[in-house]
Amino acid sequence: MRVVVAHEASFPYSMRVKAGDRVSVGQEDDEMPGWLWCTDSDGVGAWVPDIYLERENGEGRMLVDYDSKEFTVDIGDELEYLKEANGWIWCADSEGALGWVPADKVEET
Repeated sequence: MRVVVAHEASFPYSMRVKAGDRVSVGQEDDEMPGWLWCTDSDGVGAWVPDIYLERENGEGRMLVDYDSKEFTVDIGDELEYLKEANGWIWCADSEGALGWVPADKVEET
């Protein structure tokens, strides 16, 4: 797939958690439904797709391994589609790095 609209990552860091890890669950994103602000045991916070969580009383348990890394991309960049969650695509760049980009910023090639 090819980037058709440039995108700059919102955060310079990422939260990495494993299936079974507990996280604190906060608010849902007003602009992107289905994404919840979560904080891991080290105090690192990031947006997590709600479909990746089992929730109960403000706490969550990760159902899958998850990395919140977001890519900064330019028009014309080529990416490999891996999976999608709530309007974002988890992909690989030409060097094999992994990250998220908004689905509306790319097109199939």
